[in-house]
Amino acid sequence: MRGILVNLAAPDLAKWLEQLSYVDLAMAPVGFASRTMIEHLGCYMIKRAPGDVTLYGPRSSARSLLHALKVAAGSVI
Repeated sequence: MRGILVNLAAPDLAKWLEQLSYVDLAMAPVGFASRTMIEHLGCYMIKRAPGDVTLYGPRSSARSLLHALKVAAGSVI
């Protein structure tokens, strides 16, 4: 399966991603991986370190996924 890979890193990343997904990233251990929904897109989320996450989503919906990330980031800042 081809997709889009997005690496995210920020001190308050868990707070940001809480707006997009039901995954409790703050409580998840390092190495945690889950399939989750972001907006209406099925994505994989992998916690690499505290404040460091990789998202893997469908390539055909890359623009929608990036837009959702931007909108959520704007509401946290």
